[in-house]
Amino acid sequence: MIKRVFAQQLDIGGNQVEGPLKGPGGSSIDNIGDVISIVLPPIIITAGIILFFVLLISGIQIMTSAGNPEKLKVAGAKITWSLVGFVMLALSYILIKFVSNIFGLGQGLF
Repeated sequence: MIKRVFAQQLDIGGNQVEGPLKGPGGSSIDNIGDVISIVLPPIIITAGIILFFVLLISGIQIMTSAGNPEKLKVAGAKITWSLVGFVMLALSYILIKFVSNIFGLGQGLF
């Protein structure tokens, strides 16, 4: 069933799209694991970059708070939640690797 979905011929806005879908370098996309292995690395890299900038901005806010307890509290909360986001990002990466190894999805995943 999945092979038929990826191999169909579509007409999108007057443009013909014929399957099978092609990935980077012209490699064919045969299953959902191949799609995940193409889409996920840029998403994780982008999330890491956003995390870095949130930590950087929060650190600057702490340094420029001039001892104001309210500003310190807000900046501290941002750091706490960005670290929680980092842990979730790392755990999602580990979970994806684990599940892809179990089910054999996208052998080149990461």
